[in-house]
Amino acid sequence: PLLIGDLVTRRSTIMDIQAKTGKSGALCFVTVNHEYLVDDVVRINERHDIVYRDIASTAQRPTTRKVDLPKAEALAWTDPDPTLLFRYSAMTFNGHRIHYDHPYATKVEGYGGLVVHGPLQAILMATLAENTLGKPLKRFAYRGVTPLDNTARFVTGMARTNDGSIKCWCGRDNTGVTMKGTAWV
Repeated sequence: PLLIGDLVTRRSTIMDIQAKTGKSGALCFVTVNHEYLVDDVVRINERHDIVYRDIASTAQRPTTRKVDLPKAEALAWTDPDPTLLFRYSAMTFNGHRIHYDHPYATKVEGYGGLVVHGPLQAILMATLAENTLGKPLKRFAYRGVTPLDNTARFVTGMARTNDGSIKCWCGRDNTGVTMKGTAWV
């Protein structure tokens, strides 16, 4: 673990870049590996697979139909108000305007509202799993499924599986699951 007072160095390396075309247009997939070191010893290794969309694409809008969310043994609700999204952007040095500039997110990028950060959803999933199980996670992996905007509160859920892993998700009943995760203790 990282401890209070540790002098931490983050070393980031771009591992792969791939251009593809999806339903929303041109996409660029970038894989970045982050190593967090203390005294030249890797304490945390983190891989990010980031998807960049063509600016001309239109974001996916939430559907108006009701969607069944997965069964869960624990749930937590979050109101993604603009202050939360702005503070998370500031804390993570994320300057992308889709998270804090409503006119830009809706009129230029075509989202229904401000976009909730994928890593924020991941933190909510991991925190729910840790709090429910009463144990720290040893490993956590997550993947974005569809954008989540801040037009309504959303739910985070988790459930244990037969193989010992914990399945986690975020979403709401008009968008379905927006983020999936798997945790191990």
